[in-house]
Amino acid sequence: KTTCQQFFQNYYPRSGYAFSINTISQLPGGQIAIGGQQTADATGQKTAMALLLSESGTLLWAQEYGDFFSLPAIMDLAPAPDGKLVVVVNLVVDNGNTGLAKIDLNGNLEWVRFFNAGSNAQVLRVRPTGTGYILTGTGPGTSALILKTDLNGVQSWSVSISAPGASMTLHQTWSDPLGGVYAVGTLLQNGFTDGIVLKFSPAGTLDWSRRYGSSENDALTELAPTADGQLLAGGNTFGVDNFNKG
Repeated sequence: KTTCQQFFQNYYPRSGYAFSINTISQLPGGQIAIGGQQTADATGQKTAMALLLSESGTLLWAQEYGDFFSLPAIMDLAPAPDGKLVVVVNLVVDNGNTGLAKIDLNGNLEWVRFFNAGSNAQVLRVRPTGTGYILTGTGPGTSALILKTDLNGVQSWSVSISAPGASMTLHQTWSDPLGGVYAVGTLLQNGFTDGIVLKFSPAGTLDWSRRYGSSENDALTELAPTADGQLLAGGNTFGVDNFNKG
């Protein structure tokens, strides 16, 4: 018999502000990093917000980042290879810039990189690789976006993927030992969504794509390799009983 023992349950309030969590990750040292958005009750002003907790849930620090961002929120974060944090910040501005930031374990901002990926492009997820970071989200118009950087956040390549009459978003990725990149996402066409899996070369060229779906709404949002050299893709499907299922 397997039981699930709650280790801790804590709250992290700040008087006069509301806070919503978008992403959470445990670091190699055991600390827990949290990212989201803070909203001032009185003014409605929004700022990107990061928290670092000890392994037992004690708040170590909370830091807001609002100076450079429009509609700011931390959408995703991940441990960098050096133990620090890379952070995707929701950044939507007229010239189509979107951003990635790196912060140290004291909450200090080390750098911010802006990528001109097209009007209203938005990065949603980041995944470290051995040589840099893979970013995914939505591109200009109805396209999907995938972008590769080096470990300093300098862009290596950027690709917008589109299909006639469809709107696309890419979510999670995985990089194989040879540098190939696999991505999963969602394609909306004719009022219904399907899950998609795409394979890119190390240089960002699309090698192949697959579409998985039914006559109802389906989506793929998570991706992970298996020990036998295959891939697991997860998401949800809308069943004949009118309920979503994993």
